[in-house]
Amino acid sequence: MSKYDIIGFPLEEGLNLLKKQSSNKIEIKGTTADRKLKEPLLFEPRIVRCTDTGSIITVVVSYF
Repeated sequence: MSKYDIIGFPLEEGLNLLKKQSSNKIEIKGTTADRKLKEPLLFEPRIVRCTDTGSIITVVVSYF
């Protein structure tokens, strides 16, 4: 499974898969859309984007 196959996964499940695949540092960021929401649409964050810069994997999550 590629690290990009985790898009749409719940955050915790996706992070567990990433940790098994790579020893790179993982950085988690939220989307700007989440800051504007009065009530989230989902109860758990989902992974919407994943990028790898070589030494850091950035995972973007959203409740949207």
